Amino acid sequence: MNERRRTLGQIILILEKRLNGTKVKDICIKAGINIATFYRWEKQYRDVVQEYLEIKRENERLRKMFIDLSVMHDTLHETLVSVLSETQKPLPSHNQHLTLESYERIAI
Repeated sequence: MNERRRTLGQIILILEKRLNGTKVKDICIKAGINIATFYRWEKQYRDVVQEYLEIKRENERLRKMFIDLSVMHDTLHETLVSVLSETQKPLPSHNQHLTLESYERIAI
C-alpha cells in the first residue's frame, strides 16, 4: 500500500490520541494508516511524544500564570489609580511603566 508521508507533527497528533484513550483501531481507520504503521511510529517516536506532552503541560501552566499575573497587574493598577486620584497627584497612564523614581514622586 502506498501511504502518503506524514510530518512529525501529524504523527505526534495521531499518537497522542492513544494517550487520550482512543482505540488503536479507531485511530488507524480515521488516520488512514495500517495498525503496524501505528505501532512502528509509537515505538519510534515514544520519546518525542513524551517531550511534546511535557512541553504542552508547561505551556498551559505558563499561560495560566500569565493570566493570573495580568489580572493581578490590572487590579494593582486600578488600586494605584484610585489611591492617587484621592490624593490629587498626577496619574500615570495605564501603558506607562512606573519606575522607582515615579513611585517616589507620587508616594503618599
